[in-house]
Amino acid sequence: MAEQTELHPLNRSWTLWYDSPSTYNASNWELSLIPIMTVKTVEEFFAMLKFLKPMHALRTSSQYHFFQEGVKPMWEDSANAKGGKIIITIESSKNEKLDAHGVEKTELDSTWETTMLSVIGECLESDDLEAEPQIVGAVMAKRKYQNRLAIWVKDAGATEAIESIKNKLKQTITLPEGVTAVFSKHGEKS
Repeated sequence: MAEQTELHPLNRSWTLWYDSPSTYNASNWELSLIPIMTVKTVEEFFAMLKFLKPMHALRTSSQYHFFQEGVKPMWEDSANAKGGKIIITIESSKNEKLDAHGVEKTELDSTWETTMLSVIGECLESDDLEAEPQIVGAVMAKRKYQNRLAIWVKDAGATEAIESIKNKLKQTITLPEGVTAVFSKHGEKS
């Protein structure tokens, strides 16, 4: 009889979504969003990562959205209605390096993977174990000249938690000198 492997459940399940110019629906933006996979365990996450098309290989103006299961990556979702996003603009770069398995990765790929790992590991959240998680999702937008990373939070009024997330994010992902994290409430120009 085959031995069963014990799976390692995540604290929260996460769904990866995709949109691009080829999926765009002008009359209903929600129809532009394509759900790819929901991960509930560490093992499912790494399986998704293994087969996921890397950010650098996506078309310009494409986006990955990694959101808590049940939350759609749109302002209109009730979980996002009172929230906002922490935005980091990252210059486009063609710098590639080999990862531990000899696979070429760009800084964009590494930043997105590290962000998703930080989200599922909840290491950007408050150190207070009693505090309710603020992060509902992350978005990486591939652009021609500047890529954009956004961490979505559910409560735009939780300024202390937002500042903590910004600081932890800057420590977690390698950012070039001078790159800043800016917070914007949903619906405000960013």
